[in-house]
Amino acid sequence: MHIILITLIGLLLSLMPLAVSDVNVPPKGISQSLWDAYREMTISELEGEKRNFRSANPLSVFIKGVPTERDVTALDATLNAFSQNCQNITPRRATVLPSAGVIFHFIKSSDFKTVISTTTQKNSTVQWWYYRGRGINDAIALISTDLPNDENRDFLIRYRLLQSLGFYTLTASEDFSLFAFSNAWEAQNTLTEMDRQLISFYCSTLVRAWDTEVGSQDYINSIWNKTISTAPNFSQKVMWSNTDSGIKVLVQPDGDQSVINHVTKIGYQLIDTQGVVVASEEVEIQDDVFKTREFLVKDLKSFSVYSLKVYSKNLLGKSPLQSVQVSTGALVTEAEKAAAQKVLADAAIAKAAAEKAAAEKLITDAAAKVAADKAAAEKLIADAALAKVAADKAIADAAVAKVAADKAIADAAVAKVAADKAAAEKLISDAKSQAEKILADAKSAAELKAKQEADAKVAIEKAVADAIAAKVAADLKTKQEADAKAAADKLISNQLIADAEAKAAQILLDAKAKSEAAAKAAAAKKMTTITCTKGKLTKKVTAIKPLCPAGYKKK
Repeated sequence: MHIILITLIGLLLSLMPLAVSDVNVPPKGISQSLWDAYREMTISELEGEKRNFRSANPLSVFIKGVPTERDVTALDATLNAFSQNCQNITPRRATVLPSAGVIFHFIKSSDFKTVISTTTQKNSTVQWWYYRGRGINDAIALISTDLPNDENRDFLIRYRLLQSLGFYTLTASEDFSLFAFSNAWEAQNTLTEMDRQLISFYCSTLVRAWDTEVGSQDYINSIWNKTISTAPNFSQKVMWSNTDSGIKVLVQPDGDQSVINHVTKIGYQLIDTQGVVVASEEVEIQDDVFKTREFLVKDLKSFSVYSLKVYSKNLLGKSPLQSVQVSTGALVTEAEKAAAQKVLADAAIAKAAAEKAAAEKLITDAAAKVAADKAAAEKLIADAALAKVAADKAIADAAVAKVAADKAIADAAVAKVAADKAAAEKLISDAKSQAEKILADAKSAAELKAKQEADAKVAIEKAVADAIAAKVAADLKTKQEADAKAAADKLISNQLIADAEAKAAQILLDAKAKSEAAAKAAAAKKMTTITCTKGKLTKKVTAIKPLCPAGYKKK
């Protein structure tokens, strides 16, 4: 059995880009928004194909570790909302450890590796066991009990549960709550219409585990292309509620059966107790079989009972009528609404007039208070002005005292500057005298050094001249000796050449004689040539008695 083990490495996962343009077009009966959401959140790259990341059978969810009561509530809220809208593979929470399913561990981050040895996550993670041709069979989810933020923990519980059930990632689309990356679900715990449609489609028989996205598209289209022979014969989910002017009817089509039966329309009839049809309507659904249809029925009688008949329809006819009894409460007619609105408007006008009179009185009272406050304020201003004059005089006296103090400080500073200047001028004079003495001493030393260098130069030039004269005499003597030796060597060389020529002539005579003797001896002997082989190698041997070399055979 081939098993694919998949471990979620990070919180936010990105799917491989969908490059095949044809799969962007939804199969017949599925809306573009539903098909896009399905591909975004449930299609994953598995063994070289973009496949449905889905279980083939219902999965049981079992809790281990030390969850808080809030943790269990958050998990159950997500699981219940999902289960109520999921057929065929409806998940349930298990009270005993299942042989296959989803196990939620609420443990410390430091214990994560005892469950999933390869994980590097600290807050949460998921690992699946995905069987080829069958889909998800088991999953493990880890939630850290170290997380202090309850809202963040609630989100991670929902996220990891949905992933365990086969939703590989969530979405940023505002059309979703349960499947959103935001905390919209935690804030309201209310499914959106798109949440409900996605669960219904994902759990339907139209989607098969391990199938590719292209395979899912082709499979749904192939069902529509099959020939049918009967009218529909199944029920839709029908809900109704009262409004202030009638009733509201909601019909959630069974997407599986709507596709299988090629349903094109759904409709209703509302029949009173006399058997009279007081309202009816039909709507097209074949382009979006999972969308909830809403019918608003008005102009009904108060406190009356009606029979609501809902049906499906294809090209071969209608399904049996699905009957639901409904009743109205105290209804408000359009005329009554208008009268009530007029009463409300008149009351609003009267209220506005009363509020205006009260406001005008408040304005008058406020004006009187402002006048009294103004007089008090003017007295305060006058008192403050007198206080300011006294303060200004004190400030002026202080300023005069400060000027005197500043002058004394300035005089002291001038005296200090003069004293500092005299001391500085003495230091400069002493430094100048010392520098002039040092300069004179340096000049005497330089003149002495120049005389010594001139005397040394004269001595060096004399030594060089003496050396040149000695070398000239030595070179002359060497030349004379060389000339004498060359003359002697020439005499010796001429004698050696004569001796060598005589010896060479004798050697030539001897060699000629030996060569002639050898030629005569060779002519007297008979030479033979043979061919030798070694594998693909061939070698010829010539001799009086020729033999093949070692390893060769005579051919």
